[in-house]
Amino acid sequence: MKSTSHVSLVTILALAASAGVCQATFAADKNAPKPDTPLSALIVGGGPDIKHNQVAIESNVVYVRSLLPPSADTRILFADGNPKSETVLYENRRHNEVTRAPKLPALDAPTVPASVESAMDLTAKTAADKPSLLYFTGHGSPNDSGDVDNNKFDMWDKNEFTVKNLASSIGKLPAKTPVTVVMAQCFSGSFGNLIFQNGDPVAPLTDRNICGFFASIAQRPAAGCTTEINQKNYRDFTSYFFAALSGEDRLGKRTTGADYNNDGKVGMDEAFAYTIINDDSIDTPVCTSDVFLRRYAKISDDAIFKTPYSQVIAWATPGQRAAIEALSDQLKLTGDGRVGDAYKTFATTMLASFETKDVRVIRFVRLAKTIVLSHEMVTNGDESLKARYDALKGAEAGNPLTGPAAPSPLPAVVATPKTPDAPTPAFLAHQTFTLGKMLPPPVVTIDVTDAPETKAWAENAQKIVTEWFPLITPFLATDHWKAPKTLKLILKHENDAPAYTDGDGITISTQWITDHPDDFGMVIHELTHVIQSYPDKGDKPGWLVEGIADYIRFWRYESDVPRPRVDPTKAKYTDAYRTTAAFIAWAQGKYDRSLILRLDGALKTGDYHDAMFEQITGKNLDALWSEFIKTVPPPPHRPSVTMTIS
Repeated sequence: MKSTSHVSLVTILALAASAGVCQATFAADKNAPKPDTPLSALIVGGGPDIKHNQVAIESNVVYVRSLLPPSADTRILFADGNPKSETVLYENRRHNEVTRAPKLPALDAPTVPASVESAMDLTAKTAADKPSLLYFTGHGSPNDSGDVDNNKFDMWDKNEFTVKNLASSIGKLPAKTPVTVVMAQCFSGSFGNLIFQNGDPVAPLTDRNICGFFASIAQRPAAGCTTEINQKNYRDFTSYFFAALSGEDRLGKRTTGADYNNDGKVGMDEAFAYTIINDDSIDTPVCTSDVFLRRYAKISDDAIFKTPYSQVIAWATPGQRAAIEALSDQLKLTGDGRVGDAYKTFATTMLASFETKDVRVIRFVRLAKTIVLSHEMVTNGDESLKARYDALKGAEAGNPLTGPAAPSPLPAVVATPKTPDAPTPAFLAHQTFTLGKMLPPPVVTIDVTDAPETKAWAENAQKIVTEWFPLITPFLATDHWKAPKTLKLILKHENDAPAYTDGDGITISTQWITDHPDDFGMVIHELTHVIQSYPDKGDKPGWLVEGIADYIRFWRYESDVPRPRVDPTKAKYTDAYRTTAAFIAWAQGKYDRSLILRLDGALKTGDYHDAMFEQITGKNLDALWSEFIKTVPPPPHRPSVTMTIS
């Protein structure tokens, strides 16, 4: 048995989120026969390496396998695929992390992409007539390109499996095979895009009967990757979802209270609602109907969050009603305007927050939005889309452990006939462009000599800089830029500015981070200055330099928190920072997707001039600003924040 002193941040977060107990559990009837429902199951578990292959992941595999029907065709992929390898990391009684071999009911292959492909090939040949359940437990990561619609499941030996990879694998199954996907990893909500062809959120719906449930939205981590061996302390998506779905928790105790429509059985949609209510962790669960509605139901956020709470309750399904009422009670919300009140709170909440209240606010706002969007779809949606939505909701109401809802033939989505004009070369030039080069991060060091009490904060900033350096570089002109080999973060007792960049060093005010401990967006702003690295020649207006840095911060790093407001009565494009960021983001979206990259490239070579805006967009700066400012709403009579919640 091997030992290690490593304690992962993910482990600490998972344990920190583990307060509370599962409320509705009773002793299970061990003699009750398990329903033998036709099912093909693929369980994929394990981390990318030993130090991230925590025992909780193995426990999830064992738990879910124990719930499957006796005759289910099951394949288990785990870690390196070797039952004798000491790949499972756990914490012993002395609180040291040690490793052991896996203790699984079966182990068929390693958790690598080829194993999933082989499993799909085998299922297509031997079990194509059975519904298919795919369960993934382990670690997930954002896509390296920054495309959160195509996040990845981290596989053994640093392999990865993206949304599009999984869509391709599922495509090996006959179209008639119903598929249910359940994923418990970080950033898993991205996989809701499996309802679209090739996993592409802008593509048409797939012709397959597929639904899914995921532990977190695409922009957030999830709980559950702990080295703790005591399963009674586990608080995560898998524990609650499958306890409600099966009626038995991972300790073998009976779980009740999830049959919200009182029909004598629990569907996955009800298990999902049960999880939203009871999961006392950082999870922000997502289901495929959430994704469907956000693509096809057409109603503004402003209208959604003006909906009276009494109306939301009236439109909700029994499970949704139970969940939103429970969240309302947990958040101590009152009155018929509580949906709007929660939205205002959400708008000032860090999407990355792990605070229990913030997590519940995110859940409440997302659920309220889903309920209103569902009503809009049912009452005003296109008939063919309504039929597909009904089919998806029917699939989500099924239960693969006891027998899924009968898969009905999927109705076709009838698009309005249209003969598109052939795109001109000029149009294509404005809508497509080549990203800059993704560069590896420099070696990032920290200097807390002047402020040793900030070491923990500095280490977090160090991780963010290392992770985000390669994610920022493609959005700027880095093809011919020589990146620094090292970068230093210096914490000092300075109060002149929150932070500043000098060459390959970023100096950060300790007073600022004391007052704003969650402001890592400031670090991203300064990191962008490092990557900008403009020479001392040519015109490099400060308003544009700072505007590009804030664009990277607010439109790339903090893309799901409240965007900065612009006051159209006072603002000028030369105001720099967030005002300029909003302006150039708008101009790029409306006129040319390569605008900011090209501006950055000219600044890097010393060739920038204001006339470039007209050369790229066809309009000069003043004309662009006049057009932009007309799109900005006037300042409200009272403070408010508007944003889009996915």
